[in-house]
Amino acid sequence: MNINLKKQTSKDIDLLSRKDSIFVLDFRATGEALNYEIPAMWKYENLLTHILNNQTVVVNEDYKELDLIVENNYLVASKTKDKPSKSVLSRIEKDKLSEFKSIINFIPHPDFDKYAKESNTEIFYKFDDFLKFNNKVDQKKQLDNLTPKWDFLDNSDDKRIKTHYVKASVGSGGYKVFSPGTFDTQVFEDASWYLEEKCDGEPMSAQILKEGFNYTVFGLTKQKVEEDRYFIGAEVISLKENLNTDLKTFLEDVIERLSKLLDSYEGFWGIDFIETSENKYSFLEANIRLTAMTIPTLVVNERFESGTGLFMEDVEEVKDGDFVMSVDKSDNLFDTLRETN
Repeated sequence: MNINLKKQTSKDIDLLSRKDSIFVLDFRATGEALNYEIPAMWKYENLLTHILNNQTVVVNEDYKELDLIVENNYLVASKTKDKPSKSVLSRIEKDKLSEFKSIINFIPHPDFDKYAKESNTEIFYKFDDFLKFNNKVDQKKQLDNLTPKWDFLDNSDDKRIKTHYVKASVGSGGYKVFSPGTFDTQVFEDASWYLEEKCDGEPMSAQILKEGFNYTVFGLTKQKVEEDRYFIGAEVISLKENLNTDLKTFLEDVIERLSKLLDSYEGFWGIDFIETSENKYSFLEANIRLTAMTIPTLVVNERFESGTGLFMEDVEEVKDGDFVMSVDKSDNLFDTLRETN
């Protein structure tokens, strides 16, 4: 196993230049949104346009509203009259997929597995593998003293829900994270839950690429969280200036321990952690998939001279200098990226 900690751009990543493949991004299966009617799911479908060049990528019609600098071949999966819960694949004319040997789906969905089986097409990420890699309890078991103390939640009457975070073993995006005293006991039966000791500090994340047995940490962010659970944006910070010896050692330890679970995985993933005090860190979870900050970090690395930037979701007004990454036309909201110094 080899661990590198260095700034990367999309041009450095062989995975993004594979020929005979079609690229598609669908965030619906990140843990709890598979059947939810969340209009924002539309906007994420167009994010790959910012990091691909001369590739075939699936988008919806809103891609024309974005700040596009690179050239690609766009296959439009129209969202007109469809519900937000409908997967990208279910809206593509299947005969247009037949010319491609593989589908690079950075986040899986059961519809991809079904299509691959029916058409004998190779897919990048299978849904069963996704559920296996993203089991937070299995991750916690590997981390030992690098993560806050945790325990299984065996019944909804456990008094510790008033003093501990309650989290689902599979989930993301805040919908299955409850801060102390807020756990909705009515959802107890619909998931496997665990308790996590409250850990104060600054929430951060590391963006990682796994290629074979090579791991590259290519970005660091300071996360912005609302209501102690919902991600709303992040500041991409300089890897060179912020990767002190203690953080470097911490990330290397986390990656080495998690590598036991990720032997067959390839692609982007992220580590969420807390800076509890100066140069002290505690692991929260790993999202073994392309994350909300993968693409903004790659864009900052490639296009912003300062090497830093502020990414914000659901902005109502685009200001001068903002780079528009995605658009939710139903609510007229934007995801923007702004260079910082």
